[in-house]
Amino acid sequence: MSIHIMLEKIDECLRGYDCMLIETGGKYDGKSLIDTCLFMSSEYLQSGGNKEDISLVLKEILSVYEDAKEWKYLEKMLGFLNEFNKALHTV
Repeated sequence: MSIHIMLEKIDECLRGYDCMLIETGGKYDGKSLIDTCLFMSSEYLQSGGNKEDISLVLKEILSVYEDAKEWKYLEKMLGFLNEFNKALHTV
């Protein structure tokens, strides 16, 4: 799999939490999804990718939620993204 496709898969993984929150009425904690996203990130880095690209994906996703002040799962989504970002620094 190309590095570009791997980065797209990480993006899809991170954005998947949004869908899971909606489907579960906000009850999905996202811990297993963070593990999956981290595993994908680790594979990406081992294949020659860099953390800066993953950080750019994360910033792009965060920018989507900057204007979503009234979304009822906003705090959970931001918490998920921040938790992933912290964990990414240990990969």
